Amino acid sequence: MISKQVKELRYKADIFEKNGCSVDGIVKVFKDAADTIEDLSAKLTTANMELESLYESELNESERNMSKSILVIDMPKNCEQCRFSGSDGDVCCLEDKFILEHEYFDKKPDWCPLRGLPKKIAKEDRWFDKEYAIGYNACIDEILK
Repeated sequence: MISKQVKELRYKADIFEKNGCSVDGIVKVFKDAADTIEDLSAKLTTANMELESLYESELNESERNMSKSILVIDMPKNCEQCRFSGSDGDVCCLEDKFILEHEYFDKKPDWCPLRGLPKKIAKEDRWFDKEYAIGYNACIDEILK
């Protein structure tokens, strides 16, 4: 919108200049107005980018300091089966992202925040200390209660 207004001001200045209608410096007024609008637009764009960056850094800081929780649900194979896809199935309500058609039907997208629970440690697995395995498995059992 602003670039359209600037073009229009510069166009009018050119018309006045070509037709020799420099009444009381009207051409200079149009050109100065166009320059001012462009300058303010650039400053506004820069300020918006700085504000967005500040907001993002504050948001990331608050997310880092936020405690975590676990919600146990059946893991969906794709967005179609997920209870967190929007009513139209085109938006993920957890990530506020649009869901592409192949993500909706084929598989869970890489950006999906849902993670599966780790598997229990088998009793015959010799890589782990027995007490560690018992505690680890008890933790998973507690989550699944």
